[in-house]
Amino acid sequence: MSISEQIAIIGYGCQFPGARDPEEFWELLRQGRDLISAVPEDRWQNEKIYHPDAGTVGKTCAREGGFLAHLRDLIAESESFALGSRVSVDPQHLLLLTTVVQGFHNARLALTEETKHPVGVFVGQTSLDHHRAIYRQLDEVTFEHCTSSAPCFAANRVSHYFGFTGPSVTLDTACSSSLVAVHLACQSLRAGDCSTAIAGGVNLLLSPEASISLSHAGFLSPSGRCRVFDEAADGYVRGEGCGVVLLKKLVDALRDGNRVLATILGSSINHNGHGVGLTTPRVAGQRSVIEEALIRAGVKPGSIDFVETHAVGTKLGDYIELKAIADVFWNDESIRFTPLWLGSVKTNFGHLEAAAGIAALIKVLVSMQHNQIPPHLHLKELNRLIKRKNWPFLIPAAAETWPSNGGSEKLAGVSAFGFGGTNCHLVVSDRSTACPIDKLD
Repeated sequence: MSISEQIAIIGYGCQFPGARDPEEFWELLRQGRDLISAVPEDRWQNEKIYHPDAGTVGKTCAREGGFLAHLRDLIAESESFALGSRVSVDPQHLLLLTTVVQGFHNARLALTEETKHPVGVFVGQTSLDHHRAIYRQLDEVTFEHCTSSAPCFAANRVSHYFGFTGPSVTLDTACSSSLVAVHLACQSLRAGDCSTAIAGGVNLLLSPEASISLSHAGFLSPSGRCRVFDEAADGYVRGEGCGVVLLKKLVDALRDGNRVLATILGSSINHNGHGVGLTTPRVAGQRSVIEEALIRAGVKPGSIDFVETHAVGTKLGDYIELKAIADVFWNDESIRFTPLWLGSVKTNFGHLEAAAGIAALIKVLVSMQHNQIPPHLHLKELNRLIKRKNWPFLIPAAAETWPSNGGSEKLAGVSAFGFGGTNCHLVVSDRSTACPIDKLD
């Protein structure tokens, strides 16, 4: 990809389990902390709906998750936004507002200055917990119930509150939502629809209905951990949080004197097409989306140091993803002479669903910044389906110095795959490409 098409990441913000900002996020990653905990009592009474048999009617096999300990404080702090609604606003929207403010502070930008130019907002959201809850008393429903909780207002409220006039889109591709939001933000910047873009995702676990449904589908882990790539993998643990990145075209960021933290060299989205089942992952779809992202980035597979995988902790799903990676990185045309490092942030605090992709991307950003790959948790014995293939990848049991595969820049891939079949992959470089403006092509 020509330098004029590259996208600069100029700031980011996050609020994840155990982390109120990027600095705390890095610390929990570096220390290899496990942030899974019991369902807080102020969410729902989980013991009343728990049953070890995942198929029990009205019950869930899950007892734990990755939760924000500071959610109540966050909602209280959000009153400063003076939203003026008599109906409680979806806490996901409040979380998003505070994370956007954090992202602008991280980027060293004044929100008031940015409103002089079109700013786009792209948000991934899937959870409707609050939306369902406020409609239960039908005789109390007003128009404000819609504006307080409809998914479109996740992005639209951010645009309205801060006065942003660029595209404002909330999207749902399930687990790939927030990474797809980043991809679409990049496309919007290249098309000239906006000069700055905010992209990310949000997910809060406020009621148990989805946990019951996912338990019946066999997706959730009865043992309460995302044991990614492990023989004991038995499903995923649900988690919550919010993350955003601030984006500009690289040429614009350099012209404006912005701090460039990393660049998105290329990205791609696709769908698995027809297969065994709607929620069944496919090697062909995952392989294709990675290949296309690398082609658009102008990067050979052998140059990638690390891939932050989508992997959630199911034996077959993890195997399918590594098969797709192997097809791309170890085929006859792209022989690697160095191992490829792999990881999954889901082992720290669970699967953040709509916010999973942005959590993966921000993990890569802070890892590049600190020149380390943080430890991958809960791996004791490699999944036998994976082990028998003897693919030459490495998984860090402890923090490792970021490897160099023959170049001065750090290069990583980030994957997110929605369980409805929408796949996304990004290629990210730590290099700011601090090139004089008059030499940009």
